[in-house]
Amino acid sequence: MRFLVDECTGPTVAKWLRNQKHEVFSVFEEARGMDDDDIILKAFEENWILITNDNTYCWGIIELFVGQYQKQLS
Repeated sequence: MRFLVDECTGPTVAKWLRNQKHEVFSVFEEARGMDDDDIILKAFEENWILITNDNTYCWGIIELFVGQYQKQLS
């Protein structure tokens, strides 16, 4: 499986997932300071499972899916 591990979750989770033979993109290790909206978009466009401790992501994810749904209706 493919996991995108948010910066606030940290490298320990990313390391554990790698040890379990998963593909991991760690924001902490590879793109520290990456904007939340860019993280959500990367996860969506590249089919990553997003792991985060940040509960504010839900609004960005909802906005993304509503926008995609509206495009399909057009």
